[in-house]
Amino acid sequence: MPCDTAESVAGIGTSQVRPPPPGYVDLYEILDRVSCWCCANKNQRELRNIYRYLPDYWKRLEALQDRIERPMKKWHCKEYGDYGSIRRMAEVFRSEEMEE
Repeated sequence: MPCDTAESVAGIGTSQVRPPPPGYVDLYEILDRVSCWCCANKNQRELRNIYRYLPDYWKRLEALQDRIERPMKKWHCKEYGDYGSIRRMAEVFRSEEMEE
């Protein structure tokens, strides 16, 4: 049955909708805006969620960070000091997870 009209889409029952595959992550749920994985404009929530839910992409960020001197972000706080590099962020995110 072709699904090119509103009527044909409306006729599809929920039994025909496939569940997401194992390991599926809805990017619209974990990111404020879906953009390139290496975008330096990602905020803290987005980077924390990449660390948590997309470890392969986090490894890519680490590899990229290893090749450049500039940290991804210029973050600083009293508790952690400077933590703008990807590897330092991972330490902070790990520490935060342990506190949860």
